[in-house]
Amino acid sequence: MQRVLITAGASGIGRAMAAGFAAAGAQVWIADRDGGALVLTSHARHRLEELDARIAAEQERAANDLEEAEADRTFFREELDKTEQGKNVLARRWVWAVVTDWLRDNGERLHEELGELRRRHERLWFYRAQVNRMVLLASNGANREALTAACRKLYPGLDAEQSHMVPFAYEPADVLPDREREAVEALARKERLTAEQMHARLDAALAEHNEALLTDYLGVVTTQLTEARPDLLMIEHAPEIAIRILEHLHRELPPLKGTPTILVMSDYWAPPAEQALPWPRTRVVLLRRMGALSGADCLEHLRALYAA
Repeated sequence: MQRVLITAGASGIGRAMAAGFAAAGAQVWIADRDGGALVLTSHARHRLEELDARIAAEQERAANDLEEAEADRTFFREELDKTEQGKNVLARRWVWAVVTDWLRDNGERLHEELGELRRRHERLWFYRAQVNRMVLLASNGANREALTAACRKLYPGLDAEQSHMVPFAYEPADVLPDREREAVEALARKERLTAEQMHARLDAALAEHNEALLTDYLGVVTTQLTEARPDLLMIEHAPEIAIRILEHLHRELPPLKGTPTILVMSDYWAPPAEQALPWPRTRVVLLRRMGALSGADCLEHLRALYAA
């Protein structure tokens, strides 16, 4: 501790110096010829120390009160949040109960009205006079010609120059090409497979071969149709291939996703029971026959789509 002796410290500059050293924690002695002033200075110093102690105590008490107030505010905020959450839960339960009761009483009528609304909407987007540009993907050249001839008669505003009658087709192979088949058989004999295992190996190789052909076909079609903005998309193929092509186009060419679509399938297909078609704005035509399609059959079945 610093020790300080100040002369003439009862008033003026000396007193100010003494107060400064005392505030800094020094031990101060004051000498002055005015004894009365010296007594007053000592008394003032003790009063200041008492005031400092009281101020420190008040500050500590105020800090404690502030901390308690903050804790109370946090508590009440959390309780308020719980109350709001409870109100929201009750409101949702109330709304759910009201909606459930209403649907129970009006569900059948609502279903009928939505069905009628859907039929009215279909008449707007599925309308022959609106078809000026179309995209046609057929399973082979003969079917493409038959469908093209039917579409020219069915759609009065069809513009052949603005349409895309894709001039190539995907036809899955029934058997492996000779070289690939011989390679598979040679490997099977080398591995000493049974006849049944060899047939399974050939079937797997054929499926892989056809998958590669389809992948190449889809890639070419995607490139050809990148800029296409048709009024109608028509796909003629076996069900699994037609669906694969449609979903690929929807995924790779988003502008085609909302295009009215006709799937012309060579075999029976239907969506799961009591479910709508999984693709928007799509209708299905089933032409169950062997061999190539005829223009008359195509026209008859396509025209039936617009009877309603």
